[in-house]
Amino acid sequence: MDKAVLILSGGMDSTTLLYDLKDTYDFSILSFNYGQRHKKELDYAERTTKKLGLPHKIINLTAILPLLG
Repeated sequence: MDKAVLILSGGMDSTTLLYDLKDTYDFSILSFNYGQRHKKELDYAERTTKKLGLPHKIINLTAILPLLG
């Protein structure tokens, strides 16, 4: 099985892509916490990957917030 990295926001588009390709690739699934207002999408991403039994990593990028202004 081919390997791929899927960026999963937890929103509809990336979740649909995950379901569409989950049996085609050996995924590394990444999400990013950058201090977004809609943190609930990260919760959805976590729930979805647990439901599918897939490994999921959330990368914390909140340290960049002071740089954004």
